Amino acid sequence: MYNAKCTRLRKIKAIVGNRQTAVAARYKSNGIDAFEKLFDAANASDFLCGNNERNWSADFDWLMNATNMAKVLEGKYDNRASPKARAPTPKQRPLTWAQRQLAEIAAEEAAENAQKQAVN
Repeated sequence: MYNAKCTRLRKIKAIVGNRQTAVAARYKSNGIDAFEKLFDAANASDFLCGNNERNWSADFDWLMNATNMAKVLEGKYDNRASPKARAPTPKQRPLTWAQRQLAEIAAEEAAENAQKQAVN
């Protein structure tokens, strides 16, 4: 199932020894459905597939770690919009006294101009 679902991760050749013990423990506590969700989530995660600052990729043994499996199933490694992709939100500083005065004058002038245009 891992090799079929995790096409973006390194393939495994055998499940023996410590791997077999880890798989049995995860299966006992989570069931087969959790493995399907885990492998789907891992394959969908850009971070787990190597798109990160270190070019690190998860592998079968990493996914079989109980803590790592829980994190993946909880969505910790789901793709998110990058901070660069989000629209920047400029920080607004309070206006100075002079800026408020200029804003009031501009508003008054705009109101006067609107009245003049309404009369014409």
